[in-house]
Amino acid sequence: MVHLVPMIIWSAISSSLHTGIFLPLMARTMQDQSIDEQNERAFLATAIVGIGEIFGGVFIGAVRDYTQSYKVAFVFEIILMVSALTTVWVFNSANSFSWVAYLMSLLMGLQDSGLNCLMRCILGFEFDSKVTPFSVFNCVQSLAN
Repeated sequence: MVHLVPMIIWSAISSSLHTGIFLPLMARTMQDQSIDEQNERAFLATAIVGIGEIFGGVFIGAVRDYTQSYKVAFVFEIILMVSALTTVWVFNSANSFSWVAYLMSLLMGLQDSGLNCLMRCILGFEFDSKVTPFSVFNCVQSLAN
């Protein structure tokens, strides 16, 4: 279980990142537009996080089922995570609202959902108890949030 704690903490940080920081980050890059236009474009971009959340778990679950290996699924998850963080860095560095905002939102949703799917598979199938691992998950994630 100790090996999962960093992933649980990252899951909490990732969720907080796209929930609390994306809208102000995107609005900051659109200072030349009205508040209504800023909100409309920022909300549309963050809605893309939801699309990523839908497909992330399906993608990582399919990789895990097809390869029968957690290691391969973790490699895919790490690639998604690095890609998502890279697009956040690029978007923040560019300081302008463009297609990168939509890509950033999509990749953050994909990696967040994929990570949660993978962790829940491990918690549900790799431990004898079916209650304790999920209790630890919820406790650690709540404390890290």
